[in-house]
Amino acid sequence: MNTKHLSYISAIAEYGNLSAAARKLKISQPVLSRYLAKTEQELGLPLFCRLNQHYVLTQAGAIYLEGARKILDIQSETIHTFSRMTGSRLHRLSIGMTPHHGGRAMAYLYPQLIRQYPNLDLNIREAYSSEQLEALSKGEISLSLNFYMPELMPNVQVPVFGISSLLFALPAHHSMAKYGNTDFLHPAEMTKEQFLSITDIPFALYGPHTFSGQLIDQVFKHAGFSPVAVFHSDNVATISSMLASGLYAGFVLNMTNRKIPDMVYFRLSFLPSYYLAAGIFSKNHPSTEIERYAAYLHYQFLKQDSVYTPYTNEQMDSLIREFS
Repeated sequence: MNTKHLSYISAIAEYGNLSAAARKLKISQPVLSRYLAKTEQELGLPLFCRLNQHYVLTQAGAIYLEGARKILDIQSETIHTFSRMTGSRLHRLSIGMTPHHGGRAMAYLYPQLIRQYPNLDLNIREAYSSEQLEALSKGEISLSLNFYMPELMPNVQVPVFGISSLLFALPAHHSMAKYGNTDFLHPAEMTKEQFLSITDIPFALYGPHTFSGQLIDQVFKHAGFSPVAVFHSDNVATISSMLASGLYAGFVLNMTNRKIPDMVYFRLSFLPSYYLAAGIFSKNHPSTEIERYAAYLHYQFLKQDSVYTPYTNEQMDSLIREFS
């Protein structure tokens, strides 16, 4: 089943221009351009709008791409089944991920992993941050999909591509809300003194099994701050729902949350930042190609909708060179 041409449209849609897509596909740009022109001629419809050399899917293009991806997924699953039947060597991959973030990430990663490694033996371990780190140190997983806090994560190797921070969220009816910003992407600044004055509202906070919860707990202790009352949960969705009720103040991760209605947002200058990571590896375990590829896909997934200041370390640069 020769379906390689279907990946051409997918690459153009992913990269937004012919030159980058051609480099990814390892073909010349003229070849890719001719294929696109021929396909559009056969269909009688344009698949892309050309906007200053940037290619954007038309409605017809989106339908074509969805169909192409379904065909590629079916092909990969079929090859995967045949490989198991013939006893071909398995490509083993063991990933740790949080319940909320993991589902969204895996929906993006899995189709591409199975296309690249048809005989994939994938083991997913859903666990919160501290449990993932323990499993990584014991060799029970080989890759953790999480953000990175150096002070809480020793003995790991981490390709990072950005710096971000927890945001403090207050209901819009609170007296301090007038200093905040409803724009999730541009939070207002809040001083330590202003924050310590907030003693009239309960907090909904991440639990002790999450690194966010551990970080916030450390900051509170260092600042000598004790909330009037606290609701704890390790689940990001639960925290978001509690904040959406308008009865609590709390913190949100701008790599996993979306704007919550009727809330204002602040950046706390005294709250440490964290790093966006493609993946977290153990220092005691040399990474395999499939593990690095999964981390690269996770990076591609996160950079689509995370809010961060770009920053890459040497490990991230190496990962990009290997798979771009």
